[in-house]
Amino acid sequence: MGYLPAEFANIDNQTATALVYSDDLPVLQAALARSLESGVAEAEYRQRHKNGNWVWVSNHMSVSKDSSGKPLYRSSNGRDITERKKKEAEIAYRATLPELNPNPIVELDANGGVTYMTQQPGLYFPTCPN
Repeated sequence: MGYLPAEFANIDNQTATALVYSDDLPVLQAALARSLESGVAEAEYRQRHKNGNWVWVSNHMSVSKDSSGKPLYRSSNGRDITERKKKEAEIAYRATLPELNPNPIVELDANGGVTYMTQQPGLYFPTCPN
C-alpha cells in the first residue's frame, strides 16, 4: 500500500486506523477480534495508499499466543486487490444489463425450449413460460 515494511511497522494504531476507509472499519475490527479469538482472520477493506489514493486490501492476519493463550504478537499479510475489486464490480454490473434492457431477451435451446429469459417477455408474450 505504498509503505515499506519498516514504515508500516512503526505506524501506531490510531494512525493505522485512520488509513482505513471509515465505512470499512467495522469489517477490519471484526477480523481483528476473530484473529484474537481463533488465531487467524482475513478481511477485505479500503485503505489509503501512501500516495493518497484509496486501494482495496486483502489482509490475512494471525496472532501468535503463549502457552497460556496470551497474545504475543500479530502478523499481517496485506495485498492490493484493487484490480480484482474493479473486475468484480464490472461483472456485477454486466450481470444486471439483461434486466435493465427494456427489450425482452429470450434464449432457446435447439428444441425451442426456453433456457433463459428476462422478466419482460411475459409482459409482451403472456403465454411465454416463466
